Amino acid sequence: MRFPPPSRVPNTEGEARLRQQQELYEAVRTERNNNSRSLVEVQVGASLLRLVWQRQVAVLPGRSGGRAPAHACAAERVMVQ
Repeated sequence: MRFPPPSRVPNTEGEARLRQQQELYEAVRTERNNNSRSLVEVQVGASLLRLVWQRQVAVLPGRSGGRAPAHACAAERVMVQ
């Protein structure tokens, strides 16, 4: 013998808590997605700056009249000692 399902008694306190948890989850998820997008943008900008810097360093010895860059001289002094 099967019993009919009990009539649904609203659990307003539990449902309100569930709704609050869902809203918090969505807020955290949205913030994480925004932070992830920002991180990607910053990483792209940093890699572009790194490329520009590398190109400038590569051109630097040609502009200095054949002299080695200052950091190379400092490295040589450390190796000599």
